[in-house]
Amino acid sequence: MAVSANFMDEGPSATTADGKPKAVDQMTSRLEQLELDPESQVAKNFLTQNEYIAHIETQHDNLKSAWDNGERVLSLKIAIQCAKLLSDTKVPQFYPSMFVLISDILDTFGNLVFDRIKRKGTVVEDSKRAATTATALPDNFKSRDVSAEAQETCRNWFYKTACIRELLPRLYVDLALLKCNRFLMDDGFGDIVMRLSKAIRGVGDPLVAMYARAYLCTKTLELAPFYNVKEAEPNPLLACFDDFLFCFKALKSSQWKVRCNSYCWH
Repeated sequence: MAVSANFMDEGPSATTADGKPKAVDQMTSRLEQLELDPESQVAKNFLTQNEYIAHIETQHDNLKSAWDNGERVLSLKIAIQCAKLLSDTKVPQFYPSMFVLISDILDTFGNLVFDRIKRKGTVVEDSKRAATTATALPDNFKSRDVSAEAQETCRNWFYKTACIRELLPRLYVDLALLKCNRFLMDDGFGDIVMRLSKAIRGVGDPLVAMYARAYLCTKTLELAPFYNVKEAEPNPLLACFDDFLFCFKALKSSQWKVRCNSYCWH
């Protein structure tokens, strides 16, 4: 799905009574707004701004419902599908709003995974009962406090993320789970952030890459109390900023002069 270019002309009543997106019912609009890919034979339906926002909010509710029902794989699939939407820059005016909505979904997904692993807790040996019991981890826990089961669960989530074939959704899901690395290590976060920073260089669209770097910086701040950059270690956030400045070379292209100057930098 994609947002239509004339969304700013739409009125407030663009959704049904139950809050779900309303299909475009004019035949002429359908003929103009449906594009068919001859290779994949998949039709793309262009929605108005309000319909698009309602669709994203519905996906947010679906993710939380799937998680509450124990459908972890479905929750991951919803997060991946939402992250894929951030590759659409046909309407750059709407991209900042779309980024905020979708990053909220990714934050929810990352928090759900983090809280689930944290609840698995640490294993404490009870000498009197000759048994082990699990207790919740404190906020300032160390990796040595995490049980083997919780660490294995954390690794499984990273393995699932590594299996995502497309670069952009893999990047965003990896960033959403960035703070889960605390269950596996107490230091060395700089190497992980630097790897993700370099991976963003593979995003060819300057607009998409700029917001991906913004999300990386936002998620890195969550590790700020536990992450100290060593003097000899390159700062990944400065590397992000250098890459951001390097993207200004794209302004030499007339296509990006219009998009970037009009919609991005303000």
